[in-house]
Amino acid sequence: MSQHYKVNSNPGHTLFGSNVRAIGLGHVWLLKCQRVLAQIYRDDIGLPGQGSPGLGRSRAVRPLTHTIGCITEEDIQKINSPSCGEARSLLRPSLESLDRAIEAADLQGAMTGQLFELAAEAYLSFGNVSHPRNNEICYQKSLNFLQRASQIEGYIMDPYLSS
Repeated sequence: MSQHYKVNSNPGHTLFGSNVRAIGLGHVWLLKCQRVLAQIYRDDIGLPGQGSPGLGRSRAVRPLTHTIGCITEEDIQKINSPSCGEARSLLRPSLESLDRAIEAADLQGAMTGQLFELAAEAYLSFGNVSHPRNNEICYQKSLNFLQRASQIEGYIMDPYLSS
């Protein structure tokens, strides 16, 4: 039997009322990282862009986990790149803040799908710029958060994250 989470409809006892700082910080750090993540993506597919080598190479974008146990030199160079290092340093405070907000919301019984989705996005992003031996944990946490969001009665997840 799957567990369903109840959306807290009491406006005096909402997640955003008491944990806005933790959620806000998590969201701000995630937003700060978007420029770096976009640059990493552009570099991956070979699109010219600010700081991109602009070689125009055309290769499929693949996560580093596509072949666990078979990490290429290119994979190692990518995860050790300044861009991935910067992304990880921006995402860590986001993950910490969102984890605190989820823990507090669980204690209050005031979970929201938006919070789960935000945390899932942050963990997916961190997994994408982490070493394969570490990113599996990030992807599992992200999937757990998405599953919990989908179990909130009446909550409709963003189609981008529910596919």
